[in-house]
Amino acid sequence: MKKEILFITATHGDERIGVECMKKIEKLNISGDFDWTIANKKALRKNKRFLDVDLNRSAPGKKDSDEYETKRAYELMNLSKKYSYAIDLHGATVDCGIFIIVSNPKLENLFLATALPVRRVVLWPAKEWRDFGPLTQFTDCGLEIECGPKESKKIKETLFKIVKSIIEGGIKFNLEQIKEKEWFLVYGKVKKTKNKISNMKEFQKISTDKETFYPLLIGQYKDVVCYKMKKINFFDQFSY
Repeated sequence: MKKEILFITATHGDERIGVECMKKIEKLNISGDFDWTIANKKALRKNKRFLDVDLNRSAPGKKDSDEYETKRAYELMNLSKKYSYAIDLHGATVDCGIFIIVSNPKLENLFLATALPVRRVVLWPAKEWRDFGPLTQFTDCGLEIECGPKESKKIKETLFKIVKSIIEGGIKFNLEQIKEKEWFLVYGKVKKTKNKISNMKEFQKISTDKETFYPLLIGQYKDVVCYKMKKINFFDQFSY
């Protein structure tokens, strides 16, 4: 019989926020049907994002790979099969708050997003099918919780309260919760050029000469100004 929840932490070795959260949970001896794991232990020890390849682009992995993260992804996928749900805790450097990322917007993952006490949900599917991708793209039912800035005391405290609430309450689906959430879909990105777009704020609509969109992870990545999102209606995902 499967256990309920597996919390995955430090998928990127320079994102300690999930590890700190789960160690704090452990000290409280909270009863609940859950376990947690450190995904990228070697990179965590060196405080590096990864050693060989990005672990969150390496699932479902390969058993006999010479690349540490590719082999680790295979191990994590096998581990996740012992649980009904996988929740991967991430930390960003930018002031994005806390939101859910659904990398594989299949029915199970969408409903898992509705059950968690996080208001903003971002659907971020791959543009085309890839052999390798995020860990939660290949789990039976899973998603990411992104937190930023990852060193913020307030963000750490909020994440702790969210995780504690999930453990104590379990995964319970309630359609009324759908109405309380904001739903977004990533559809592109703004690449860095000489022409900068100013006055951007996370999740705040902005209009340029070409289009109107909601920015995400502004300045988080070297060659990207931000990712572009549009606001969506949850129920439209099931309309044909």
